[in-house]
Amino acid sequence: MNEFNKHYISHPTGSHDSLSYTISASAPLAPDCPKVVRWMERLSSALTRAVLYRWSVTQSATLEEQLRNGVRYLDVRVAIQEKGAPPLVVHHLCGAELGPLLAQLDAFLTAHPQEVVVVDFQHFYGFERLDHERLIAHLQGLFGARLCPYWPGATEEATLRWLQVC
Repeated sequence: MNEFNKHYISHPTGSHDSLSYTISASAPLAPDCPKVVRWMERLSSALTRAVLYRWSVTQSATLEEQLRNGVRYLDVRVAIQEKGAPPLVVHHLCGAELGPLLAQLDAFLTAHPQEVVVVDFQHFYGFERLDHERLIAHLQGLFGARLCPYWPGATEEATLRWLQVC
């Protein structure tokens, strides 16, 4: 099984908006919040906020719990709320800073070196070039050689065994 191309095997178990459990009901609106919701909040803040919170938080399990339960695909959306600030997890409302959550993932991968976890950064709201460079540097500093490189054709050529040793 390890020699099968990952293109021909099922994708790992994943979670939608994996880190949204970090969002609180009183959090600021995130850049991905629809304009109509922003308008509704001005009309009826308490009601809109209650509905928006239930809509925004798609996971109740923490990152550690998700990983322990077999989640190996993380859907992550991040935003920069102000220039020079660290990236935040977002899903219509702002959640926690991304850095400490990545440190939790690093701790899991260090404790389980044979595991492969796909982190899919779905959206980068408010990111400028420097913000992307900072995030890349942070990822490289944290995960180093455990990051799998990308090349044209990688999705067709990479095997599970290769992912485990890259």
